[in-house]
Amino acid sequence: VSAPFCGSLAGKMVLAGGANFPEIPAAEGGAKRFYKDIFTLSAAGKWHKAGELPQPLAYGASFVAGGKLILAGGSNEDGSVRNVYALRLKGSKSSVTELSALPVALEQAGWASDGNELYIAGGLADGKPSRTIYKGMYDGRDVRWSVAGELPVAMVQPVACMIDGRLYVWGGFDPQQGDVKGCGYVFDPQTGYCSDTAGVPQGGTFTGASAVA
Repeated sequence: VSAPFCGSLAGKMVLAGGANFPEIPAAEGGAKRFYKDIFTLSAAGKWHKAGELPQPLAYGASFVAGGKLILAGGSNEDGSVRNVYALRLKGSKSSVTELSALPVALEQAGWASDGNELYIAGGLADGKPSRTIYKGMYDGRDVRWSVAGELPVAMVQPVACMIDGRLYVWGGFDPQQGDVKGCGYVFDPQTGYCSDTAGVPQGGTFTGASAVA
């Protein structure tokens, strides 16, 4: 599957949702299928189905905070969603509760967290390429969303990570212009200021990639 939610909880890898083309490849006009299954992968390398999401979803943001996996946004056959969920493991089973929704329907964004501060940058917001950086404050029970700042350009499927309390965003693409991005930006949550940083090496892009810091 492509673009599932994922993270590590209680010593297990958690994978939820995702999408693929199970019958006919995309290049041949096949139909995309979205999933709602929740799986865990143990240290012994065994997969186990732990439950299901309330709806099929892919292309959303994943955060580990407060011992839970926070799932924000994404899309399915009906389009982008604003829904936010908290996934918790209880033994071999999972439980999912709904949290406060995002301000917009959001998918294919970059995301990173600093403790219980959750950041989502770019993506498709209400179907349009976005420059907005959203911040979510998670208190262990719910999350409060606000606009933290803006990127200089719209970036869909960028890679993002937090380093020393600042949000770095690279790559992505603009589907309206049909071009990929090799630029990089750093956002300081304390000042709300976004500035240039080193771009992607050798003129490439990090579209659809991931980073851990």
